[in-house]
Amino acid sequence: MSDVLEAELAQSGGLKTGWVDLGKKDLFRDIWVVIFYLGLMLPYAFVGLWIGTVANNEFQLPIKDIALALMLLKIPFFLRLIWAQPVERFVNLPLGRRRSWILLGTILHIFLIVPLLFIDIRTATWVFVGVTFVALIPRLFAEQAVAGMMAESIPKLGRFNSGINLAYRGGGHILLLAMGWLTSNSSPFVESSVTDWDTIQMIGLITAMVTSLFAVAITFVMKEGEAIRGPDSQKKRRVAKTMQDAIENVDLAFPESSTTMNRMLAAMRTRTAWIVLFLCFLIPLGDGFEGMFMFYMRDVLGFDAGEAILWANIFIFATYLGLLGPWLSDHYGRAKVLRWSAMGSVVCYLALSVMMFVGAPEIALLIMWMPTLMITDWLIFTFITTWAEVSDPRLGPTHMALYQTTQAVAATFVWFGLGVFLIYATGGAYWLIFLLACLGPMIGLSQFHKLKLGDEYGEDTLDIREEISKIQTKLAGMPWGVEPVDKASRRRLALGTAMAGLIISVALFTGPFVLLNWESEDTEENWSLLGWNETSITFETANTISTGGNVLATIDIPTTEGGVFLGFFSVELENHNCAAAGEPQWSTTFSMPDRGNFSDGTNETSFIADDWEGGMDIGFDAKASNLSNFSSEDELRSKLDQISTEIWWGHGRGSWTLRVEMTGTNCLGGAAPFHQASFRVNVTAYHLIIPSTNPNDGMVEVSSQTTVTKHEYGEAVGVLLGFPVLLATPILAWIGGRDPETMLG
Repeated sequence: MSDVLEAELAQSGGLKTGWVDLGKKDLFRDIWVVIFYLGLMLPYAFVGLWIGTVANNEFQLPIKDIALALMLLKIPFFLRLIWAQPVERFVNLPLGRRRSWILLGTILHIFLIVPLLFIDIRTATWVFVGVTFVALIPRLFAEQAVAGMMAESIPKLGRFNSGINLAYRGGGHILLLAMGWLTSNSSPFVESSVTDWDTIQMIGLITAMVTSLFAVAITFVMKEGEAIRGPDSQKKRRVAKTMQDAIENVDLAFPESSTTMNRMLAAMRTRTAWIVLFLCFLIPLGDGFEGMFMFYMRDVLGFDAGEAILWANIFIFATYLGLLGPWLSDHYGRAKVLRWSAMGSVVCYLALSVMMFVGAPEIALLIMWMPTLMITDWLIFTFITTWAEVSDPRLGPTHMALYQTTQAVAATFVWFGLGVFLIYATGGAYWLIFLLACLGPMIGLSQFHKLKLGDEYGEDTLDIREEISKIQTKLAGMPWGVEPVDKASRRRLALGTAMAGLIISVALFTGPFVLLNWESEDTEENWSLLGWNETSITFETANTISTGGNVLATIDIPTTEGGVFLGFFSVELENHNCAAAGEPQWSTTFSMPDRGNFSDGTNETSFIADDWEGGMDIGFDAKASNLSNFSSEDELRSKLDQISTEIWWGHGRGSWTLRVEMTGTNCLGGAAPFHQASFRVNVTAYHLIIPSTNPNDGMVEVSSQTTVTKHEYGEAVGVLLGFPVLLATPILAWIGGRDPETMLG
C-alpha cells in the first residue's frame, strides 16, 4: 500500500453559479472585493460611529458604558473559530462552496439590522447593543467564507487585502461625509441648533442596508475561482494516510477521520505560524490603544460630535495611504514592509506621547495623528495579509479564524480595555497610553526577521508531537501536575490543569474586585476673600489769594503698601471781591508720577488749564480682584502676594500736586488796583491695602467640603487578568490529556 491514498479530484460544490471567475479576472476581483466589503461593513460601521461619536460626544453617555458596548460588540468576532466550523464542513451547497455562505450570511445580516431603525440608544442602550450583537453572527459566516477563498483560490493577496481595507476606509469615509452633512447647519434635520437624531439614525442605517444589497447583487455575478493552493489545486486529489504525512506535505488532504483539533495542530506546523499567532496578540497593543484618541478629543480637546466628525473626515485621507502597505508587500516582500512600518509606528507613537506630555498645540497633535494612522495601518494591514499567506488552504476558514480571533481579542478587548482602565487609573494620562503603545510594534520588530514567508514558508516545520510533549512536561512540573506516562495519568494532568486554570481565572476575576474597589474621602477647604481694605489719602485746602499768589495741595502716596486704583482732584472758585464787573484769572496745574486715564479722555501724567473749575476723575485700569475658591490660606496668600508684584499695584506712587495760581484780573476791565479771590482745592487718591487672611479678622470666609470618590478598577483588571487564563485553560487541559505519540493518528 502506498503512503498516500489517491482519489480523483472532484469538483468542489454542487451547482455552479455565477458568470465572472474571481480567480482569473483581476479587475472584477478588485471591484467585487470593494463593493462586497462596503456592503458588509457599512451597517456595523454606522453602529460604531453612532456609539463612538454620537453617543460619546453628543449624548454624553458614560465612557464606561461606551467602552463596554464597543467591547461587547467585539465578542462575535472573538468566536470566529465557532462560525468557521459550519463554513468548513458544509461545502456541498447549491450556490457554491464558499459563495453560498457569503450570500446567506449577508442577506441574514441585512434582515437582522432592521430593528435598529426603531431603537433609541439613549433610552435602550443595551437593547441596541444586543440587536447589533445578534446581527453580526451571519455577517461573520460570510467573512469566514471569504477567508477560506483567500487561503485557497485568491491570487495576489496583498492587492486583495488592500481592496478589503479600501472598502473599510472608503465606506467609513462615505459614512462620515454623510453624517457631516446630516449634522451640519445646512441639513434639513438641524433647525435652530436642534438636531433630529432619530431621523438621522434611520437614514444612516437605511443607506448602509441598501449598500449591503449591492454586495449581494455582485456576489450573485461572482463565480468562485479554482483552487491555487492545497490539495484541490492538484490534478489529482491526494489524501494523506496519516496526520504526520499531512504535516509534511501541504498538498495532501487531511485524513477523513482526523478531528478539527488535529487538523488545526497540523495547520500550525511551522515556527512561522506560531510566531504570527504570538504577534497577533501583541502587535495590536498599539492598535487597541489608538481607540483612546476619540476620548482624548472629547476630554482634552473638548470636541463635540460635529467637530469629531469633521476631523474624522480629515483623518480618513491618511488612512487611505495606509492601504499601500499590503500592496507594497506584494512587490517588496511582507517581512520588509512589516519592518519599515513597525519602525515608523514606534516613531509616531513616541512623538504623540511627547506632544501630549508637553501640551503641544491642538493643531500639531491633530496633524501628527495623520501619519500615525497611515503608518500603523501599513503595519496592521500588511500583517493581516500575512495571515492568509501562512493559513493552511486545507483549513482556510478555521486557520484564518484563529489569527483573526486572537487579533480581535487582543486589539478590541484586552488592549482597548487596558487603555480605558489606564484612563481611569491615571486620571487621563493619555501620553502614557501612547508611550505604552510603542511596545506593540517594537515586539513585532524583534520577531519579523524570524518569519519564513513566500517561497521560504514551510522551511521551519516543527515536530508537533515533540512540542506537545514539552508542554506536558511543563504542566507536570506545576503543583497540580503528574507525570503523563499513561492514559490515566494524562487524564489526571488534564483534569488538574483544567481545575487549576478555573481556580486561577476565578481568583484573577474576583480578586481585583476586593483589592481594587474602594472609596476614598477628600476634604477640601475653600478660602474666599470677602473684600479688600480700601483707604484714601486726601488733602483739601481753601485760601484767598491775589494776583501772583497760589493755592497748593499735595499728597504723597506711600511706596511701601497699597495699590492705587482711583484718583480725583477739584478746583472751586468760592468768591472774589471785585465790586464791579469782572472775574479773576488763574491757571490750574496738576501732576503725578505716572500716567492715568483722566475723565476728559486724555491719558497723561499732568493737567494744565486756564480758568478751569470743576472736578477730574483719574482711573488706572485697576480694580480689586474677586478672589475666591482657594484650597488653603497659603494659596490665597500667594495670590495676594502675586497681585502686589503686578505693575498696576505700584502705579501712581509718589507725590501728587495740584496748584492754582492767580495770574490776573478782569475786574474793571483789568484796571482794578487790588483784586482777591478765594479758591478751594482737593486732591484725593484711593488705594488698596492687602487684607488680613486671618478668619478672625472678618476679611475671609472659610468653608470645607468632603468628597467621596469611588475607585472601581476591579472589573477592568479582573477581566484583563482572568480572561487570558480562562481562554488558555481548555487548550492546556486538552494538551495535557493527549498522547503525543498517537494524537495525530
